[in-house]
Amino acid sequence: MLKNRMVRRLLGGGLVSVGMLAMALPAHAGSATVTDPSNDTLDPFLTQNNATVFHTPAPSADITSYTLASTTLNGKPALQATISVAGTIPALTDPVTAYSGPSAPAAVGEYPGFVGGSYYVMYADTRTEKNTYAIVGCSQLATGDPVYNFQEHWQDGYRDYIGVDVTYDGTGWKYTPTLGYYDPTATGGFGFIDFTGDDAFPSANYSVVRTSANTIQVTAVTQVTTTDPTCGSGIYTYDQGKPGDTLASITGFTTTDQVVILPVAIPTGATGLIGDTQAIGGLIYTEDWANQAGYDLGTAGPYSFVGPTCATPTFGGKLPRNPLFVDGQPCNIINPAGGGGFRNSGTSMVY
Repeated sequence: MLKNRMVRRLLGGGLVSVGMLAMALPAHAGSATVTDPSNDTLDPFLTQNNATVFHTPAPSADITSYTLASTTLNGKPALQATISVAGTIPALTDPVTAYSGPSAPAAVGEYPGFVGGSYYVMYADTRTEKNTYAIVGCSQLATGDPVYNFQEHWQDGYRDYIGVDVTYDGTGWKYTPTLGYYDPTATGGFGFIDFTGDDAFPSANYSVVRTSANTIQVTAVTQVTTTDPTCGSGIYTYDQGKPGDTLASITGFTTTDQVVILPVAIPTGATGLIGDTQAIGGLIYTEDWANQAGYDLGTAGPYSFVGPTCATPTFGGKLPRNPLFVDGQPCNIINPAGGGGFRNSGTSMVY
């Protein structure tokens, strides 16, 4: 099942950028490349949601360009995201100081504990993200009924993403590739598919390469199979895109991650099942939304509200569907305060 990883963001850490180049290639070989100026990010701590104060709070998270491209990996269709930033992306053997996190003016002091960041490319798959029960992840073991891979509508602000988390665990840097789903509503956040280490999705299906001091590249097969004992096949499939899909509203996104390094490791690995705990963290702050004009990141409220025609939980078909639900249609009510909700970045490609 999709695991929700809730992240904390100070609203106002958004970005409006200028200058983009969308390059459309033949079907099944699509690519989109976008350039983004440096020094245009909003400091999520100091601006108090003032969207006119732009500077560079975190060089290692300040996007200068990004690319989303279709490719193959392990003989399977895959997406590849490449992100370049103004500062350094730490190498695996770099010291903890290699990541250039946000720093305040001297009168305010340094922000403590920023030892990592996340590098994502968001996209809207117009085939899958459209409020439809047509996508099935597996069949239930007990009844044979379908278990749906239901994805809310991209025009309501929902997004898929591919990326990598670059984090310091107390002993060294780790690169964790990730695919997931972004829910823009007040109770939402970032969910990720926990596929690393799962035999149902071998490591040959994903890779991360730091191609330079400022650039990192992640590639992943987008038909993600994970172990699920409630499925008749024992496998659940997440549909994160297929060749021929139109991927709209492609957007680069970075965060800074706050982690506390423990002076002494907590011996949680005594059983041999898990390792000792070297660090505690996960507080994530928005740094750079590249060319995503119109994100409502102010204090006016959530990006959108769940509308009366949205799908409601059926608990595996035990409850009837919402009688007002309309398959394939947007359903959220976009929050009009603060200039609107999620808007299309204008960059698209064919997978």
